[in-house]
Amino acid sequence: MKKQCNLCGLREDIVELIRQKKTWCLVFGKEVDNKSIDCEHWHPDGSSIRNQKHQIAAEIKRDLKDKMEPEWNDVEILLEPVQQELLITIVESARNTPIDSRQKFIIAQSFDGDTLIYPTIPKEKAQIYFGDVEALAHESLLSLGYSSQGTPNFDVTPLGFKYYEYLKKKLGEPVERVVKTVRTYLDSNNFIKVYPVTYEKWCSAEDLLWKTDSKQQLTLIGHLCRESIQEFANYLVCIHNPSNVPPDKSKTVARLKAVIGTRVEFLGDSKKAFLDALISYWGTVIDLIQRQEHDSQKEGQPLVWEDARAVVFQTLIVMFEVDRNL
Repeated sequence: MKKQCNLCGLREDIVELIRQKKTWCLVFGKEVDNKSIDCEHWHPDGSSIRNQKHQIAAEIKRDLKDKMEPEWNDVEILLEPVQQELLITIVESARNTPIDSRQKFIIAQSFDGDTLIYPTIPKEKAQIYFGDVEALAHESLLSLGYSSQGTPNFDVTPLGFKYYEYLKKKLGEPVERVVKTVRTYLDSNNFIKVYPVTYEKWCSAEDLLWKTDSKQQLTLIGHLCRESIQEFANYLVCIHNPSNVPPDKSKTVARLKAVIGTRVEFLGDSKKAFLDALISYWGTVIDLIQRQEHDSQKEGQPLVWEDARAVVFQTLIVMFEVDRNL
């Protein structure tokens, strides 16, 4: 038997991908050609595998993560803290600009100093030192050039985007420490065993968040978060078995209300008020997810990377809070 994707049990056939003759690999968290062959993690597409595919894929991913060596050595790229902060500002400005509106970053130089010009650069971060840009270019994180008039301009290189990801994880900002705490909770065996599909869908969305900001991938992140939160609500319904619950998986707000209703008599007033607020929060997150999945067509605003980050982060937080407080 050929070891190819459409014969592998560790895949998710998403309608949008099937139309492109692709599928979603649960092990690597990305889209692949549906007939890719000879993967060392291939599992036969049988019912016994399919019933446990999310747990199997999660175990393989954890093993791969444990075996991976650090991608960076601090000696390989030498930057001062201010240069690291500048790279983060530049990358996030690029990602928060619609792809069809992107342009080169321009540096205006005068006796008053150097100013970084780009549509989404925060005003308070526009004043820079050109030498820091040269340092980033020297490390191949930026591709620096000059216009015919001698004005410096640059783009972020693929290495620059990759190093940005490393810095965000390494610097450990306060918000990121919160995310790490919540992520550790989700990575626990208890959560994975109770919500295996929820876990795998959310992890796939998070993987995509750091790998790309193409329009197709941004909408796919919304699709995966929607499926993740729907599966989460479905598991809650199965666990708490509320009466008069809508059978439609997409009615997640109503389903969550029904689940919380089974717990009201066991909760104090403050916890009840908090869970009521969580229902409103949940509904707002669903609105964000729908906007992400459908490319914000109703609002007429193009999706950018920051939209995807908000969807992935808020989906994680709302599931964490609901699970901890029921």
